[in-house]
Amino acid sequence: MLFKRGFSDKRGQLTTFIILAIVIIALGVLVSLFWPKISGYFMNEDQASSMLASQSESLRTSVSDCTKEVSTDIIERIGLQAGFYDYSHLYSINFAGPKVVVMFKDVNKNRVNKLPTTTEISNEFKKAMEEEGYARIDACLNDFSGFKRNMDVVPGERKITLSIEDEKAIISVDWPITVSKQTVSTTITQQLKQNDVQLLIPFGRIWKVANDIVNTEVQQKNFIDELDNYILTHTYSLAYTRLNSQNYPTDRKTVYYLTSIPYREGEKEFKFYFAVDREEYKFI
Repeated sequence: MLFKRGFSDKRGQLTTFIILAIVIIALGVLVSLFWPKISGYFMNEDQASSMLASQSESLRTSVSDCTKEVSTDIIERIGLQAGFYDYSHLYSINFAGPKVVVMFKDVNKNRVNKLPTTTEISNEFKKAMEEEGYARIDACLNDFSGFKRNMDVVPGERKITLSIEDEKAIISVDWPITVSKQTVSTTITQQLKQNDVQLLIPFGRIWKVANDIVNTEVQQKNFIDELDNYILTHTYSLAYTRLNSQNYPTDRKTVYYLTSIPYREGEKEFKFYFAVDREEYKFI
């Protein structure tokens, strides 16, 4: 009987220790999670200002990194779709995936160039950002949860735009974000030139070659027949550009593949695909 009572007492003590350990661990986790907020109550204004300054730079970097990731993906998709995010107003040739037709005959049997201008491509990028890009950037930033552990974060209205140059694509970020701690508050901006996201994508150069091809086709010429002369007169444009084509399903329809040849550290291939249709107009 004494043995049973001693065993029961030890088991009770063990249970108490286990519960106590769980409580201590739980308190430790809670303190770890909320300590940045708790410690903030003991900061003076100078300390709060210093903390905001250090966190602000990290926040700028995070915004820049997420913007670069999402923008690069959208630009790559636009390149595969002849410069369009939404090409529902046109049609495509299904050859290893849809290839958007940007040259065809209108109702008067005149060949027309529907390749978007660089300004129109920038507008397509804007449309993509509004429809999905901003939400993807928010997901990448995880709603600033990592920063909200240390300070209050209130993002303002944003505007992210694309500028196309010969050898790079520039993503300009205008996004005021207000951060505060205790009575100290500051607004972080991303609109300064040094905060632009510069992508090593030769979008402008590739687009010029594509536009030359389509303009040649509009003049009742098959660009492939003019290729040798074009190579001689456009050495710069083609120095780092690979050009391939495929007639499909007949020689009256041609798919063009333009691919950049990387020559800078960190640069990757950029692909720009489109198609032309020389057949008689037959669309409603």
